[in-house]
Amino acid sequence: MTTTKSPKATETRLVTKKGRAANRTWVPVTVATVLLFIVTWVAVPEALTRTSLAAMLPLAAVMALAGVGQTMVVQLRGIDLSTGGMITLAGTMTAVLGTRMPLLATLALVLIASVAVGILNGWLIARMSVTPLIATLSMASVLTGVVWLVSDGGTAPAPKALVELVDARFLGLPMIAWISVVVVVIFAVLLKFSVFGRSLTISGASERAARVVGVKPFRYTLAAYTASAVLSGLGGVLLVAYLRNSSLSMGSGYQLSVVAAVVVGGTSLLGGRGSVVATAIGSVFLSQLVQTAMTLGAPSSLQLLLQSAAIAIAAAVGVGPLRRPLTATMARMRRLRRGAETASESE
Repeated sequence: MTTTKSPKATETRLVTKKGRAANRTWVPVTVATVLLFIVTWVAVPEALTRTSLAAMLPLAAVMALAGVGQTMVVQLRGIDLSTGGMITLAGTMTAVLGTRMPLLATLALVLIASVAVGILNGWLIARMSVTPLIATLSMASVLTGVVWLVSDGGTAPAPKALVELVDARFLGLPMIAWISVVVVVIFAVLLKFSVFGRSLTISGASERAARVVGVKPFRYTLAAYTASAVLSGLGGVLLVAYLRNSSLSMGSGYQLSVVAAVVVGGTSLLGGRGSVVATAIGSVFLSQLVQTAMTLGAPSSLQLLLQSAAIAIAAAVGVGPLRRPLTATMARMRRLRRGAETASESE
C-alpha cells in the first residue's frame, strides 16, 4: 500500500532538516576563529593590541550587518553583489545631505533609497526572472553612478552626532559593534522562531514544496533583497561616521568580503541552510585575518587572495568535493559515540 505524505509533513521534514543543519553551522567557523586568534597571539601579537582590535571591530561590524541580509539572500539560492555600492551610496548620502538638512531627515532618505534598491533587486529577480548575479551586478553599476551624482565626485564630512555615537564605548567595545550585535540577535531570533523564518527556509530549500504548502517565494525574495539593501545601508551610515568622511570607494572592499563571510559562516550555496550568527562570526574571522596580514605588511593583493581562498575552501567543504568525506567522517564519529554510550549503559 502506497502512503502519500501530506504537504504539512513535507514542510516539517524540510524545515527540520535544514534547521538542524543551520544549528551546527556556527561550530566550524567558531573553532576556526578561536584558532586564528590563538595563532595570531603566538605569532603576531601586535595584531591583537588594543589599537589593532579597535581598528578591526568596526569594520567587522559593518561586514556583519551587510552579511545578515546577504545570508537571507543566499538562503534563497541568490546573491547580492550590490552591497558594496549600497554601503557607498548610504555613506555618501549621509555625509552630503547631512550638511544640508536635519540628521533624521537624512537618515529617512537613506532608508527610502535602501528600500527602493532592495525592492527593485527582488522584483527583477523574482518577477522578471533575471539572474541574481546579473541583476545585482547591474544595480551595483547604477549605484556607482548615483554616488558620483550625489557627491559630485568629492567627499564630505560625516554628521557630528553620528561620529559621536560611533566613538562612544560600552563595556570597552565601540558602539558600532554593539549595534551590529543587536541586529544579529534580532534577525537570528526572527529567522529561527518565526513563521517568516521557517517560510524563508522552505522557499530556499524548494520553491515547489513552498508553493505546495501555501508559501509564496516571491514575497520572501522581495523581503530578503530589501533586508540586504537596508542593512547594507545601515552599515554605510555607520562606516562613514567611523571614517569621519565619505569616500567614493568606501564600500568597494565589501562586495567580496560580505559574500566570503556568509560562505565561511557555513550558509549553503544550495539554499535553505543558513545562520546569521555564523555569518557574524565569519565576519570577525575574515577581519582579523586581514588585520593580521596587514600587521605583517602584506600587500592588498594578498589580502584579496586570502578572502578568495576562504570562499573556495568553505564552498568546497559546504557543497563541493570535500563535503561527502567530511559528512561521512562526522556520521561515523556520531555512530561510534552512540555505540560507546550504549556500551556504558549496558555495563
